[in-house]
Parts: sequence; structure tokens; C-alpha cells
Amino acid sequence: MSTIVTNTIPKSQRPGVNKFFGLYDKHRDFSKEMFDMGTSSLGYEEDVLVSGSGLATVKGEGDAVTFDSVSQGFIQRYSHAVYGIGFAITREAVEDGKYLPIIERVVKHGTKSMETTKQTIAANIYNRAFDSNYLGGDSKELCATDHPSKAGTWQNEPTNSSDFSEASLEELVVLTKKGKDDAGNEIALMPRKLIGSPDLEFDFCRVLKSVLQSGTANNDINAINEMGVVPEGYMCNPFLTNTDDWFLRTDAMDGMKGFQRRKREFTKDGDFTTENGLYKFTERYVYGWTDPRGIYGNPGA
Repeated sequence: MSTIVTNTIPKSQRPGVNKFFGLYDKHRDFSKEMFDMGTSSLGYEEDVLVSGSGLATVKGEGDAVTFDSVSQGFIQRYSHAVYGIGFAITREAVEDGKYLPIIERVVKHGTKSMETTKQTIAANIYNRAFDSNYLGGDSKELCATDHPSKAGTWQNEPTNSSDFSEASLEELVVLTKKGKDDAGNEIALMPRKLIGSPDLEFDFCRVLKSVLQSGTANNDINAINEMGVVPEGYMCNPFLTNTDDWFLRTDAMDGMKGFQRRKREFTKDGDFTTENGLYKFTERYVYGWTDPRGIYGNPGA
């Protein structure tokens, strides 16, 4: 176990330092815009797909109605993980510090670490959206061209990937609006928010907010802006590490989800034999997805 001693920050033991620096403003909580969060009181949570019936058929006079059924599909399990970080500080380091109490400084760094960890864990669900090593309940990655269903396969990723542009956004919007349920029935699926890394922020702004078509001499209106097809605008998250990936979050009821099992806790104790102070943060939560229809994505060209 690493222990903070008087020599860990030796300048804290003598007068003459103008300021210690290294703490920065935190980001807003991007995860709230990327996931629907719930609470949990169990060791894990499970979502179960119930596949509905197909279309009704013509009933001839005197004939029996065609009987259909519903069935259980895949199961998505959310297993909570505990994340934590701790610090051990000698009594001497606390006694001899001449500036901001070292315990207070450690608490600030620990808080920052826990916040950054949570943002990273949440963003990694999107960072791995096209990675077949990370599978959902239907045994496919989050964004794929061949998600299985009772009616065949469906896609929340275009067949031909492309960099973000007005045309590629229109293509993904159309793909979203053509969404079907597990039985192959049309559903009222709509885009909500455009999501990507900061590398795409200026392109997002131009395409969503231009009155006329962006980047052309055409006098055509910008249909995306005029129709308001992305009603919640865009979000650029610095924790998204793949600069070409971009996504449309939809209004699917059980799409991108997270569960908070235990809120962040700060606890402290002392070691009788060493007189070291022990300080730790822990938090328990999970992020993932149930219905891949919650996100339509494009990995870029």
C-alpha cells in the first residue's frame, strides 16, 4: 500500500510556496445525457425481452381467427461493480504540513478521481459500441448490421460506414425511423440527441444549426434544421476516445441504461500501530444497454 509521508510533497513542510496546483474544474455529468439511470437494491438487475405478435390476418366468414403468441427473448443482466480509491497518510505528514491541510487536498483529489472514473466507465459503453469483444443480451455488439430478431436481422449501423456529414446524418435518421420491433412490426422510433467526441463539435454545430445546406453553394434549406429531427441537439463528450464514431440516441424506452446500487461514500479510519490515517472512496454502479435500438451509430470511414 502506498503511503503519503512528509517527503511525498516535501515543499508542503516549509514556508515559501505561493500555491500548489493540479486540481481543475470538473466536466458536467455527460452520463446523464447518454443513459437513463435507475436505482437498484439487488445484486444485479435483469431486463427480459418479450417478443410480440406479427400482423393480423384476414378472417374469412365462418373461419377461425388465426392465433399467435408472445415469447421470451434474450435476457440482459446488469451486474453492479464497486469502484474505489484510498489514501494512507502518516500522522507526521498531517502535523507538519504548512499549507492547505493535506487531508483536505487528498479528499479533493479523491473526489475528482471518482467522478472521472464514472465518466470514463459510462463513455466506454459508447467507445466499444462497434467492438465485437463487448456483447449485449442478443450476443451482438451495441451497434451492428445484423442484430438477431424473431423476424430476421435488423441494423442500427449503416451498411456502409461514413464520416459525419449532413448526408450521412440524414441516412442514419432514416435508418432510425425505419426501426422495427422483434416481431418485425414498424415502431415509432425517433432520434433524440447527436453524440460524438469534441473533434466533431464544429461539424455537429454547422450541420444542425445552419439554415441552408452546410458546406455547399446550394440555396436549399437545411432539412435537418427545418424539420427539427434531432430535437435535443448535440453533445460532445471528451471521454469518447474514437474521434470518428458518432451516434444518434433515440427514444427507445429501454435502450441505454444504468443503475446506481450505492452512491459515492467517503469513509476514514486510523491504523492503531502506525498512526496512519486511512481515507477511502467507494461507489457501486453499472452502465450498459438493454435494447440496442436505443442507439444508432456510425464508426466513420
